[in-house]
Amino acid sequence: MPHSSLGHLRFAIPRALTVVIALLVFVASPGIAPGADASQDKYADLLAKVKKSDPAVDFGELRLAYTHTPEYSPYGTDSDAKENMNKALDNGEYEDVLKYANMLLDQDYVDIEAHLACALAYSQLGDKEKQDYHVSIARGLLKSIATSGDGRSPETAYLVISVREEYIFMSLVLKVRPKVQSLVSSNGQAFDRFEVTDEETEEPSTIFFNVDIPFRWIEKILK
Repeated sequence: MPHSSLGHLRFAIPRALTVVIALLVFVASPGIAPGADASQDKYADLLAKVKKSDPAVDFGELRLAYTHTPEYSPYGTDSDAKENMNKALDNGEYEDVLKYANMLLDQDYVDIEAHLACALAYSQLGDKEKQDYHVSIARGLLKSIATSGDGRSPETAYLVISVREEYIFMSLVLKVRPKVQSLVSSNGQAFDRFEVTDEETEEPSTIFFNVDIPFRWIEKILK
């Protein structure tokens, strides 16, 4: 099962993206309960509102709606585009960053890392309006995870729709380093249990993510 290997899935934020991480501010808002449903048409409607910067858009609902589209792939979309985007970030080639980031967003508009890359590129290219747009989307997506639970138990686990969401959330929001990962089940649902340490204090703790949606996707593919 591709989801269970911590070494294979270890996620690192490219150093260049730390420029925009400080712009992300997380404010509490109503969370989305695991098991909520949305249609592909609902995703298209929500996405159109996001692109118009509608302040009423629920990013948790957007993420869940995306899982009902043919493009949804919780274990990665275009790995070449992701690799090329990160190389362009490291090299300061910001037009190329936008090229590859937008390729990723064409497939997956809830890709947090791609929005952060766009924000950084636009900041370096002097387009503050577009920088702010992508920062606001990244903020909304991360906030929707933060308000889906508290991560302290399977019953209150953070709800994620992909593996990368787990790692980017731990890095950017919780500011912890994963040490040990295990897959557990409770009440017929799947959860990732992480033993983590705080990046500053080294204090250990345990975090739970609800990964039922990615696991249902795997079961569907295998059928």
